[in-house]
Amino acid sequence: MVKNNMNENKILTNNLKKVIKFVQESVALANYKRRSNRIIPVLTDTIENLEYVLITFALIISYHKNMGYTALAQKIGNNIIYYYYKNVVVNESKSKKDNIEWNELKKNNITDKRSVLLGDYFLRCFIVSGIISKEFNREESNIALVKFNKDYLDEIKNLIISPSTLPMLCEPAKWGDKKYGGFLENDILKKEIYTKATSNKHKLKIKSFYTTL
Repeated sequence: MVKNNMNENKILTNNLKKVIKFVQESVALANYKRRSNRIIPVLTDTIENLEYVLITFALIISYHKNMGYTALAQKIGNNIIYYYYKNVVVNESKSKKDNIEWNELKKNNITDKRSVLLGDYFLRCFIVSGIISKEFNREESNIALVKFNKDYLDEIKNLIISPSTLPMLCEPAKWGDKKYGGFLENDILKKEIYTKATSNKHKLKIKSFYTTL
């Protein structure tokens, strides 16, 4: 929807539209040099997709204040890969009548490192555009953060929305001994229940959880 209305879009200013266009050209140039081949080969043919740029921009706006550079890069990478799965792999599978599960694609093509590299690939294109920069926390020098450059702050301030403030549009999916609940997409993603911060990877298998209950 955003892609189809880029020229008529009244939310993005002309400067932001120019940034998006510049980033897309930067991605295309990097792809021309075959840099994307080294990250996740299955994405090479679609890496110049405008949706990937828009996904990156949306996640930068939403999470740059709450995530370090590496965590944000991984989130961007994971979201781009999932978009590719839902809009390319699933459609191709339907036409070939050969269903490919998300976990199968992830197991064969994706690691945490590759997700970070993919997110970094797009973040660097935004950095080159001048809209954001990568800075290190003065108190914790090993943690890099994403900062919006001052020239663009006024233009993006109305776009910055914390995901936690968004309303719930429907009830979460229900959990079961063989059902993955929470977000509706979890039927595909099959994420387990996290008992602590996701970065610690303390997960509880749903089968063992229901057996215990």
